[in-house]
Amino acid sequence: MVATLTSEGQITIPVAIRQKLDIRKGDRVSFVGLPTMSSPMAMPQPEPSQP
Repeated sequence: MVATLTSEGQITIPVAIRQKLDIRKGDRVSFVGLPTMSSPMAMPQPEPSQP
């Protein structure tokens, strides 16, 4: 799958990926480049636990 970068520097994560990773509005996502990969990987970031 491919996402396109907008002129504002934003991307839309395809629905199938959002559903598979359970990413919802307001969730944070990290983009990680791995040495064995030619393109970065997106991973949801867990919310910090609240005391």
